Amino acid sequence: MREYEAILLGTWLREEHLEDLKYIKENDFTESEIVKGLKKGKNMYEIGTELKNLPELAEMSILQSETLYRQAFTELMEVQVKRDIANMSDLNDIRKKLDYLDSVKNGDAVEVQNPAVALLDEMAERANRRTVNWNKLKTLNEFTAGIKRKELTAIAARPSVGKSAFALQMAYGAWEQGEKVLYFPLEMSATQSFGRLLVMNNFISAKEFQTGKRQNERLFQAGVDHVAEMDKSGRFKVYEGEGRIEAIESTIKREKPFLVVIDQLTQMRASVPFKDLRLQFSYMTSNLKRIAMQENVAILILCQINRSADNVKPTMANLKESGSIEEDSDNVILLHRYTEDDFRNHGLNYEPYKENGLRPMRLNLAKQRDGETGEFDINFKPERMTFYEVI
Repeated sequence: MREYEAILLGTWLREEHLEDLKYIKENDFTESEIVKGLKKGKNMYEIGTELKNLPELAEMSILQSETLYRQAFTELMEVQVKRDIANMSDLNDIRKKLDYLDSVKNGDAVEVQNPAVALLDEMAERANRRTVNWNKLKTLNEFTAGIKRKELTAIAARPSVGKSAFALQMAYGAWEQGEKVLYFPLEMSATQSFGRLLVMNNFISAKEFQTGKRQNERLFQAGVDHVAEMDKSGRFKVYEGEGRIEAIESTIKREKPFLVVIDQLTQMRASVPFKDLRLQFSYMTSNLKRIAMQENVAILILCQINRSADNVKPTMANLKESGSIEEDSDNVILLHRYTEDDFRNHGLNYEPYKENGLRPMRLNLAKQRDGETGEFDINFKPERMTFYEVI
């Protein structure tokens, strides 16, 4: 397959620049059957199923860039124009073809029409845009103006730091604020998730949840009633173990939520196999960003930190297969738990935290596409599986 052909097909299979298909001649591609399918409006899964080459198509759709696409499209148009000119005898027709090729190669600068009106419309849309607060984290809300539709946010930490508790806390906060939430726990059951919510809301303790031995039956029953209320509202839906991105996208299309939480990226799967994790993660994050944009939802995805960041404060460079996560996410939040040695090395006393059952943490808003970044301290209370702002 010619190089430009793979780039063009990969981009169209991602459902980008489909408007350019009207300029394409099927016979210019060795994989003409793929072009025929695309022109009929079929998606990658439908074409791959028919041609029995879904893994190859999925791999082709990964890691395409806008620059490469424009170069590849120009190259194809140049081949077409040169071939057409070879069969022309009318000088005016030849000039028109060459002018067309120049416009494709160079592109005409597009003037922004009525920029003042466009700016006013954008500001009005932002002012009226519905957002959801980061539950119990005032400073993060001040940094980001809340959780917003069309944004993909990656939340990363080492194992056992509390990122699942963090995500569940934000999901519950969105439900409390009247929004619909889809929660996909890929490493725990639905009952575990709801049990954690009981802990978070003080109906039972973490120890009670762990052992099943309840200390206050009346309070526990009130918690069960609260879970029933959440279920009855139809605005908090849990899908345990469902990590297939196709199923997640289909569910989002059907349910039309405000917020989607996926715990976590390493457990996500697609209908096609990948050669390595880098390709798999790239496919997942690029599609999650596309889904967030197309379906007008906010998506939180939990991610792992590489082992190279053990015992040090992580950065985006420590994200597992960091390239795609950092590139595709609108926001990246890194969680770091301070150790007793961290306090001791800075001449600080760790004992008050121990006595109050708190784990001091550092929240790093390492990326924000539309705003500033920054760090601040928070506390995590394992007994309540809850993060709190440091006052």
